[in-house]
Amino acid sequence: TQSTWGALKTQKKKKMAEGNEEIPITSLSMQQLNGLKQQLDEDIEQLTTSYTQLRVAGARFKDSLGALEVLKPENKGRNIMVPLTSSLYVPGDISGIESVLVDVGTGYYINQNIPQARDFCDRKIKMLRENTEKIAEIVATKRKQLESVVMVMQQKMAQFQQQQQAQSASS
Repeated sequence: TQSTWGALKTQKKKKMAEGNEEIPITSLSMQQLNGLKQQLDEDIEQLTTSYTQLRVAGARFKDSLGALEVLKPENKGRNIMVPLTSSLYVPGDISGIESVLVDVGTGYYINQNIPQARDFCDRKIKMLRENTEKIAEIVATKRKQLESVVMVMQQKMAQFQQQQQAQSASS
C-alpha cells in the first residue's frame, strides 16, 4: 500500500503541475482577454492602494523617530504642542524623557526606553520598506502583463476588422 500511496501522490502532484501550465494569451478569446484585463486592473488598483498605505505607515514611523530625537535631557520642561489628531494640538511640556509608550498594534501599548523605541521604529521602517519594494515589483509585473493583454486585444480587434472588411469587399 505504501507504493500505491506514493504513486497516487505523484499522480496528484503531476495533475496539479499540469493545471498550472501557462496558457498563451494569444489563444484566449476576446471575452477571456477582457476578463483577464479587468482582473489585472483590479489587482493593480488594490496593490497600489496597499503600496500607498505602507508608504504612509512608513512616514508615520519616520515621524515617530523624529519625535524621539526631541526627548533629550536639555529639552526637559520645554513647552510643546502635543498632537491629539492630525489637526488638533494641545499645549504640553516634556516631562519624562526616559521612556515612551509605543503602540505595537491593535490597541496595545508597551512602555519602552528611548533606544528600544528607536529600535522598534527602525525595524518597522525596514519591514515596511521591504514590503513596499516587493509590492512595487509585483505592480510592475502586473502592468507588463496588462500591456501584453491589451496588445493582444488590439491585435485581435485589428484582425477582426480586417476579416469584416474582406467579407464586405467580397460581398
